[in-house]
Amino acid sequence: MGREHETAALRETVAAAAAGRTSWAIVSGPPGSGRSRLLAEAAREAAARGFTVIRCAGGGAHSAGALDPAARLLEQLLGAPRGRDGAGPVSSQTDALTMLLTVLAARSGETPLLCLLDDLDDAGGAFAGLLRMLAGLLPDLPLALAVAVDGRRAGTVDGLLADLSRQGALWVEPEPLTPEEVVLLVTRRGGGEDAAHAAALHRRSEGNPFLLSHLLALPADRRTGPRARVPAAVRSVVRARLARLDPSTRAMLNCASLDELTLDVELLSAVCELRTEAVLHHVDEALREGLLVWDPDTVAGGGSYRFSPLTREVVHDAMTPPERQRLHASLAQELARHPGDDPRRLDTHRAAAGPLGSPGDRPRRAVGDRARPRTDT
Repeated sequence: MGREHETAALRETVAAAAAGRTSWAIVSGPPGSGRSRLLAEAAREAAARGFTVIRCAGGGAHSAGALDPAARLLEQLLGAPRGRDGAGPVSSQTDALTMLLTVLAARSGETPLLCLLDDLDDAGGAFAGLLRMLAGLLPDLPLALAVAVDGRRAGTVDGLLADLSRQGALWVEPEPLTPEEVVLLVTRRGGGEDAAHAAALHRRSEGNPFLLSHLLALPADRRTGPRARVPAAVRSVVRARLARLDPSTRAMLNCASLDELTLDVELLSAVCELRTEAVLHHVDEALREGLLVWDPDTVAGGGSYRFSPLTREVVHDAMTPPERQRLHASLAQELARHPGDDPRRLDTHRAAAGPLGSPGDRPRRAVGDRARPRTDT
């Protein structure tokens, strides 16, 4: 469903392995773009063709050391934890490389083998370096390896990805679902919603498969419209990213979430009492955490930064009503300096400010004391 090109590329990788040629595929995209679903589909099709499927995560909370991903991969290949049944620990990169070459050759000699390495960008440089050496030394075997990375922050795996590309690895970069694909997905799930409802789902999820799947798990009247809410799983992901931000960046996002989806950098600079360079520093941090996106074509000649709809809702809802009123009043105060530019926008902030919404009733330092530039900006 909307992934024909991507699944065809992974199918080609599996077919090459079935013919006895070691093959690699790289699935690149941000979280929620459908990387894991594509790997799962590749695993399903490979298993149907008689492959043994091994799946291993690159990092995360379970990583105890630089070569821990290699140890987990060997555990999966051997079918038993390292250190048991006579299997020794992974003590060095050379040790891990030797064992992987031996075990991959042995296992693929029994049945064709598909290894799926998810979240590779979390694995660290040691494991990426190990895979670079492995890719250069593996002979042709009935073996397919697919790695999934967040292309925005590949970092330590860039060298590996470059080597794999030179060796002919297939790249798979899932695109957001189109409005037509969302309609098809809703129909296949048995939803009786009309095309307008499906279009609203697409706008709210922006075609992100992760967001869309959790929206569809809600009751129909809570997915879009006046009673819509943010799914709990989505809220927890966004809040975890917010928690990693510098407090000044978080304060700036709070202010921005009350205005529009698209950030008004000049307005934020004035209201948050920050230099433009400091605002952009905070924007950069939010971009790296996936809390903002860059649209190159939204403003003539320059592009703009913006929230995704659900992220903006989470940031907005995390504030208390009085905090939102104070920030609305601060935004109204600044917009009132140019009342002819956008009177409806000004009126919106004044109304949302409640008792603080009268012209001139801006709370003293409503934002500046929480959104100072960091000393390194």
